[in-house]
Amino acid sequence: MRTQYAKAAGWAGLALLFFTGITYSIRGIADLWLWLPLALGLGLAGWWLSVFKSEAWLTLRSRKTRQGANAVVFSLAVLAIAVLIQALAAGNDLSADLTKNKAFTLADETVKTVKGLEQKVEVLAFFGDENKAQFEDLLKRVKRVNPADFDYRFVNLNREPLLAQQYGVHSLGTSVLVAGDQTETVSGAREEDLLNGLVKLGSGAKKQVYFLAGHQERAIDDSSATGVSGLKQGLESSSFDVRTLNLGTTADGKVPSDASALVVAGPRTDLLAPELQALNQYLAQGGRLLVAVDPRVPVPGLTAWLAKAGILLGQDIVIDINPFSQLYGASPLAPIIQAFDPQHAITKDLLEQHGQAIFPQTRSLALAAKMPEGAVGTALAKTLPSAFGWTGKGTRAPSRAGAGDNKGPVALMLSVELPLKAFGGDAAAPDKQARVVALGSSVVLDNQGVSAFNNQDLVINSLRWLAGEEKRIALAPKAKDDSPLLLDRGRLLMVWWTFILMALAALGMGVLVTLRRRTEA
Repeated sequence: MRTQYAKAAGWAGLALLFFTGITYSIRGIADLWLWLPLALGLGLAGWWLSVFKSEAWLTLRSRKTRQGANAVVFSLAVLAIAVLIQALAAGNDLSADLTKNKAFTLADETVKTVKGLEQKVEVLAFFGDENKAQFEDLLKRVKRVNPADFDYRFVNLNREPLLAQQYGVHSLGTSVLVAGDQTETVSGAREEDLLNGLVKLGSGAKKQVYFLAGHQERAIDDSSATGVSGLKQGLESSSFDVRTLNLGTTADGKVPSDASALVVAGPRTDLLAPELQALNQYLAQGGRLLVAVDPRVPVPGLTAWLAKAGILLGQDIVIDINPFSQLYGASPLAPIIQAFDPQHAITKDLLEQHGQAIFPQTRSLALAAKMPEGAVGTALAKTLPSAFGWTGKGTRAPSRAGAGDNKGPVALMLSVELPLKAFGGDAAAPDKQARVVALGSSVVLDNQGVSAFNNQDLVINSLRWLAGEEKRIALAPKAKDDSPLLLDRGRLLMVWWTFILMALAALGMGVLVTLRRRTEA
């Protein structure tokens, strides 16, 4: 009778220990409801062991037990190796980004900016405990890029009120970037916020970008889908100052001398002869121009002026019937671009990182067969071979190219570097050049188009190249598309018990197999 009770106590003790492990895994609380069944289970298991100590000793010395022990030792060794690797990774700050959208990988622009710091930058982060962890993780990754010139520390707003007062900090979630005598205040914990602060800190005087007005161009203060207020915001975040220029209302009718670049964003009416002459004078002094001319818009004066610079506007509208475009919700009139020039500063990084752009409602462009003397032209972006430039009329786009259409791949974006003498400038200044970037669509610049794919990278990097800031050309951080799996308590318990039942089923199968083998023996 005593042995039967001991056997029952052994099974009961095992059940209590198993139950204790499950409840602690679910509740995560070590209270009386944990210690009581744990102590009772250990007591019952101890009673069983005291009654069946001889059987237990024989079992421990059996061959099957030794084999099982070897398996346990091997499992513990694997677990120890895993723990050791984890400890080494934690101690050496090693990590790997396995997320689909590389949410924990720094953007190319951030890496280049941090590597190019000209003096040491320290980030004073006034953060509370509730929002500190995410920003600290970002700062750690940034510091690994350039530990010699980048450092950070977190400041308690309440413990160091004088430091907060010194830098004008009044709320948590604010960071102050300090580099020598320069400071820049940043609000937010995103990578974009930190990057913008670093760019502003090291940029010095902002370069001026003017958007031409007076010809129904896309306006920088227009926040509708057809405006370019989004592009303006992106340029200002990249430390450009953005203004409007109407040559017809200026005192001298000239492009200001402080213009690092001039943008002509989709004119609906043609430029007048004095305005074209003003462009000539600007480029003759080493000016920089970005021009986007939409298809089926008659601007003969501007077209002829661009032709003299070696840029030919196609009298067509580009169609791409490749189903690849349809996968992205585009239409045949919005070709997807993957072919970028591998050498040019504007598009090199975009090609290396497999970027894409989309050019809705675009015409084709081409370099003149006979370029101006000393000019260097580059086709920056081309369509897939399936695209073609439709030269027909009407609103019903054809499904295939006609005899007079421009066969693909066709260029949609060009850059040209020209000597000043091409515009009547000083021929004795061979090292100084004018630069022009041309696009076949101004929709690429507007609030709807600039946010698609890598369009903003393409446009802003074009303006950086025009402004002579090649070192800052890079791909900007993208919004992190985090999609966490959110489960309520009921569903979480359902998932948990599913795993428990699977484990119990496996254990039951093992017991049944063991009993069957003993019966057969």
